[in-house]
Amino acid sequence: MNTQIRLFLTICSTSLVLIAVLIFGSRAYFLHNFSNYQVAQERQRLSQVAVILADYYAQESAPDTPSLLIWQRALRQVQRDLFNRSGALNFDDQLAFTALSLVTEQGEPVFGNAIDNPVTVPVLVGTKSVGLLSAPQPAIAVGPIDEVFRAQQGHAFIYAGLVAVVLAALSAAWISLWLRRKLTRLAAVSQALAEGNYEVEATDDSPHTKATRRDPVAALTQDMAVLAKALQTGRTQRQQLLSDIAHELRTPLTVLRGDLEAVQDGIRNADPQHQQRLYEQVLQLVRLTEDLHLLAQSDHGKLHYTMQPTDVVELTSRIVNRVRYRYEAAGLNLHFNCTGQAQPVYCDYVRIEQALVNLFENSLRYTSAPGQVACTLAFHSQQICWQFDDTAPSVSAADCSQLGERLYRPDLSRNRAQGGSGLGLAIVRSILQAHGGRVEFSPSTLGGLCVRLCIPLPTPTPTPTKKAAL
Repeated sequence: MNTQIRLFLTICSTSLVLIAVLIFGSRAYFLHNFSNYQVAQERQRLSQVAVILADYYAQESAPDTPSLLIWQRALRQVQRDLFNRSGALNFDDQLAFTALSLVTEQGEPVFGNAIDNPVTVPVLVGTKSVGLLSAPQPAIAVGPIDEVFRAQQGHAFIYAGLVAVVLAALSAAWISLWLRRKLTRLAAVSQALAEGNYEVEATDDSPHTKATRRDPVAALTQDMAVLAKALQTGRTQRQQLLSDIAHELRTPLTVLRGDLEAVQDGIRNADPQHQQRLYEQVLQLVRLTEDLHLLAQSDHGKLHYTMQPTDVVELTSRIVNRVRYRYEAAGLNLHFNCTGQAQPVYCDYVRIEQALVNLFENSLRYTSAPGQVACTLAFHSQQICWQFDDTAPSVSAADCSQLGERLYRPDLSRNRAQGGSGLGLAIVRSILQAHGGRVEFSPSTLGGLCVRLCIPLPTPTPTPTKKAAL
């Protein structure tokens, strides 16, 4: 049994159950109300008889006479009038009963047997009740028009039920076809994703679905599209990463191979200058592999962080003093400024130092001389921020949005010549994310690049107030 038939049977059976409940409920409600209508009609007919009996009771009434005796006299007078002058009793043709029962107010039977579940009306003489007149509740329609009305209602329920069943079947067929079409599309998309085809489109062509987004199937469709895009992006980034790593390794290895072959062929001597050149290429390979290993550990959550209160002002000042002479040697002025009320920060001392060193090295490596680099440490109420601003060369806004990606560098030839691997900013971002912080890149007002690092400060826990002893 395929999916469409199952959906059709499920929806159709559910609809039929609801229709049956509605029809039988409406039928029961109608019969209940119709029974009340018949009881009201029966009570109205009894009231006409009660009025006639009350007139005869009043005629035979006498002071200090028991009610039962008065009723007996009244009934004998009714019988005489029925035989001697029938025109005196103006009975309606509809006043026919299967059984009647009359009792006094004291419960003494006047005529007729006791009736189970009767319709009862009082016999009133003025405002005084002198008896109770009862008749059985009607089991069938009182008049022909009532029987016709009840038959018409029964036929109407049957016709309405048949129409509802047909409509339910048509609706179930349409809904099952609609759902099957959507689910078939999603199944095709999921199978394509399982096979590695991430370029498949998982879109819903229904304009109403696009407008409202209240359809769970449409929501699943859109989520599949997002998943496909994320998988495609991940595969593209993985391929690009492998290509970039191969490119980064190829350059120093090519230099090493060429220099070693030159020494083997006797073209060059292994003098100290040549050895230094080889050593620098080896150091570049070591930095690249160490950075890749660090990022791999961070991705797998294996990078250990020891959080402790840290004096970040002292940490930043120490790094500034350590690299200042190198900035001066490169023709760059380094400025450090601290604003706000300094306080210890809960962080990993070694990892924050590594992130700050990477940023100082980045500014030193890529800022043209003569120039300047400004580092500002600002304490705010809920976070602390380091901001690095340097002078030209500048970085476009489009490039700023991609800084921090692995192996991304705006100018590969220039940056590789400076010895960068393109992983330093990615390491900084990974460290800040582990601290619950963020890294932002933008063009600097000094003409170069602005890098902003922010770490949230811990929320102080209020100390409970102790009540003084009396």
